Amino acid sequence: MASVESKDITGRRVLLRSCMLVAVPVLISWSFYTSNAHQNTVNEKDLLHAISGSIGSALSITLSYPLETVRTRLQVDASLTAHPSFLLVYKIGKHEGLRGLYRGWISLVVALMALNFVYFYCFHALRRGMMGHDIVGNGSLNKVLVDLIVGYLAGVVAVLVTGPLWLVNTRLKLQGVNIGQAGTG
Repeated sequence: MASVESKDITGRRVLLRSCMLVAVPVLISWSFYTSNAHQNTVNEKDLLHAISGSIGSALSITLSYPLETVRTRLQVDASLTAHPSFLLVYKIGKHEGLRGLYRGWISLVVALMALNFVYFYCFHALRRGMMGHDIVGNGSLNKVLVDLIVGYLAGVVAVLVTGPLWLVNTRLKLQGVNIGQAGTG
């Protein structure tokens, strides 16, 4: 019991550190945005895109999270056998309740919101920066190329910043689950 509690405390510490890793740059950029001396440092539209992306991802994962739970459980829970997804959602819900279906939901929402915030903010800021210079011409092919490059760079930054959140999410989601060889039962 003590080892489970220590893992839970360690997981919460990692989650808290990861949240701080994401929150500090957001708060710094917000403070630059609201100060008069650096009014042009942060673009309001970039923040709006980032906030909208993070809220949209939170809403979508909230609706589909029971299916995410089933997917993860099928990978690690030896007692579950492959059945239609909604039947497995019903089975888990019946035995463990709503809490079982949404175990680890908060950590996933935090990770997903952080990932999408960083991605959309970086994407729009980098795109605006590249389009503002004479690096690219006015052709539509050049704009597509810029979007591909900027999307790649924004994705790399978002994954690097939010990586620890995904590890914590998986550990929290699988607390109390019978971990064994999947598909043997």
